[in-house]
Amino acid sequence: VLAELGRNGLDNVHVVAAALGATAGVVDLHLAHGVHAGHNTLGDFAHDDVVRASSERVPLETLDSVVARHGLSKVDVVKIDVEGGEAGVVAGAKTVLKSMRPLLLMELNERALHAQHQSASALLQTLRSDLSYEVLVFSHTTGLIERPPAGSALSPNVVAVPMERLAEFVK
Repeated sequence: VLAELGRNGLDNVHVVAAALGATAGVVDLHLAHGVHAGHNTLGDFAHDDVVRASSERVPLETLDSVVARHGLSKVDVVKIDVEGGEAGVVAGAKTVLKSMRPLLLMELNERALHAQHQSASALLQTLRSDLSYEVLVFSHTTGLIERPPAGSALSPNVVAVPMERLAEFVK
């Protein structure tokens, strides 16, 4: 990762070698074999055909603690694609989400969430009710973000926008 950052001239990136979750600690990161390497997870694999290659003990931190430790005064966007651990990342980021109000780009896979004893509906309820975010989707026709069409299932890729910024994104 560090070599890639250097090759791309990214000197404003700091790599934190940790998983994010609801609390601090140490967890086992389960590494998927071969073509399924994108399914690495802290919980059970969401798909039956994913084979575990190995596990690695990694530190677990909250986003709130990482932001505080690095003295960040602003967080604009948070990308969360953690194979079912999204609710844990949000739970460990409530200070950042309430004070800095970043956009959240998330991939929500119900099967992956269930493998970690979570659900999309509970996570969406937390975002909407507790944190005052609206959940938008990418339009199939324009590619822009929009409210989910009435009666349609939520797409796996969503953008959570602070309610006070909704007018910037939805006309």
